[in-house]
Amino acid sequence: MPPLHTMSNCLMRCGFCSIAAGSDTFLGKPRVMSERRVAEHIAALGVERVDFVDEYLTIPRQIRIGRELARIGHRATWQCYPTAGDQLLDPRNCEALAQAGCRAVQLGLESLDPQTLRQEAKPWNHPANYGRILRTCTTPGSRSTSSSSWAFPVSRSTSHCAGSPSSKSTARTS
Repeated sequence: MPPLHTMSNCLMRCGFCSIAAGSDTFLGKPRVMSERRVAEHIAALGVERVDFVDEYLTIPRQIRIGRELARIGHRATWQCYPTAGDQLLDPRNCEALAQAGCRAVQLGLESLDPQTLRQEAKPWNHPANYGRILRTCTTPGSRSTSSSSWAFPVSRSTSHCAGSPSSKSTARTS
C-alpha cells in the first residue's frame, strides 16, 4: 500500500508538532493536489489501496476524492490519520467516509488532559468524546485505531520538563 501525501503542510499549527516547520511552505498557504489530481494519481499508480499520510485530510475532502475515483471509474480504498475532532461523533460522517472508500482511520488522541490540549493549541479535541468517536468510527467494513502523544504539562516558555526524572541528575559514578 503506497503512502500518498496530497498537501505540503498542515494548517493547524499544533504546539507540539514540527510538520509545518519542516515544510517548504512553512506558515504559508500549503500546496494542495486537487481531488481530481489525487484520483488520477491513484489510478496511474494502478493500486486499489493507498495510505493517505496527510496531517490534515478533512472528511469533505475524502468524500470528494471518493467521488472523483468513482467518476474516473477507478475503485480504490484508503486509510487515513484524522484528528479526533467532534465531527467524528456524527455516524453519518463516518458512514460517508466508508462509502467514499475510507476503510481505516488511525485517530490522534493527543492528550487526555484538556489543559494540555489548550496549551498545545488543540482546542478541537475533547477527551470526553474519545470513546464515542472510537465507537462511531467502527462502521461495517472499516476499522479504527488510535495513537496518543504524551506530554508533561509544563509552561510553553520552558525548554525542559522541570521536575521530571530526566531533568534531575541521576548519574552514578563507580
